Amino acid sequence: MPIARLIAGPCRIKEQPALRRLLNEVFISERGARVLQDHAAGAAKPCRVLRSVSRTRFAPASEVAPMKVLAIMGSPRKGDTYHLTQRVEEKMRALGEYEFEYLWLRDLDLGFCHGCYGCLWRGDEACPHHDVVVEVERRLLAADGVVFASPVYALDMTALLKNLLDHLAHHMHRPCFFDQRVLLVCTAGAMGVGIALRTMPAVGVMGFTVAHKLGMLMQSEQRTHAEERLIERKAERAAQAFHRALHAPRPSPSLMDLITFRAQQVFFRLNRDQVPADHEYFAERGWFNPQRKYYVDMPVNPLKDLVARFVGRASAWQTRRRLATPARVASGMSGPPQ
Repeated sequence: MPIARLIAGPCRIKEQPALRRLLNEVFISERGARVLQDHAAGAAKPCRVLRSVSRTRFAPASEVAPMKVLAIMGSPRKGDTYHLTQRVEEKMRALGEYEFEYLWLRDLDLGFCHGCYGCLWRGDEACPHHDVVVEVERRLLAADGVVFASPVYALDMTALLKNLLDHLAHHMHRPCFFDQRVLLVCTAGAMGVGIALRTMPAVGVMGFTVAHKLGMLMQSEQRTHAEERLIERKAERAAQAFHRALHAPRPSPSLMDLITFRAQQVFFRLNRDQVPADHEYFAERGWFNPQRKYYVDMPVNPLKDLVARFVGRASAWQTRRRLATPARVASGMSGPPQ
């Protein structure tokens, strides 16, 4: 955790750049950490915080474990997307201690999603490809940052990456990746980058925080010096944005994030028989508590929270009215598949 963020206010650490850099580059002892936490809660005075930090034995930066970044490659070959991701990796390593791991989706024995709704209604264990998917999920949860990289095929992300997101779709109902920051990387020969970078951020509904989007047109292998400089600048900008996000607290949820939470809270509570896996997931985490503002405890804008609560109440009224209607048209999604 960036220590200076906890004590920047009363101690005016922001006005002392050298001390701020020192505090952000090291980890303090358990005793010092408790003092900083007390100060953040208003229980410790600024002078006590600085005395505790000054008496603390600091660990050299070399002893700090590197942050893990998992790069998920949606390309079937090592082309422009891979090389652009490598450039970002080089820039990241110059900014701090990072450990990159590449996961090539082409090498996974992951068949296409069957659309059986098993993961949504009965739980992720019901997926026919559960053994492969759960291993990907384990690696995602073990990472601090995730790079979703894909070239543009037919004006969108590749089928390899889309197939993985299809298999992770149940996390849009049961989000869990709240500690992971995401960098989206997309390349194209002519067009389609904008479209792909509008669909790839769907991972945010799973809990990921999208830190930056890097899209590049890489039209030929024989590039001019101006084109190379542009690629370098964009890679540098992406690396810096990703680096900052990995060392910063999770940003406050957007209005759409809050509305999504309230809508799911209402639907899963009132439709227990239709979505038993979702209901159980929310119940276990206390997410049905009306006083809860979001999936995870974090600051929420009061005005956005008010709007989201209003939408949630309207959704509850509409859902109860639909459930009370005696004549309901049966559909293919009226319940778990038999």
